[in-house]
Amino acid sequence: ISNPEQDTVEGDRMRAFQGVATPPAATLQSLWVLFSRHPTVQRAYLGYCSSPDDPDARCYLIVVRMENRDTERLVRESAQVMHEVPPDLAMDLITVFDDSDNLLRLFAEFGPPVYDQAWGGRVVAPDSTRLT
Repeated sequence: ISNPEQDTVEGDRMRAFQGVATPPAATLQSLWVLFSRHPTVQRAYLGYCSSPDDPDARCYLIVVRMENRDTERLVRESAQVMHEVPPDLAMDLITVFDDSDNLLRLFAEFGPPVYDQAWGGRVVAPDSTRLT
């Protein structure tokens, strides 16, 4: 996925978001397994997040669309996965509870989700994130 950078406002700070051309496959594989064990997780998208003041200091951001329950447990378990299978850059996770959330809609424009509950119990990924 390679899209031009787009900006959005987050509180009183400006953040730049961008699609990811080469995702961290091993970390995503572990997160897919975790997300599939949480029926409240519906979809997850991956992008880069950076400050417009320092675009080289970027990190991965996963936006998780889920029901508003068991959020703390998912965040805690995701942090453990990211610790055990660290990506090549820092990674953060944000949960959203509504399809109309602006950040979710922005990340959906970058490309297909890296996880979708509709895939069922199978761990399946879009072609751009499959392990080779």
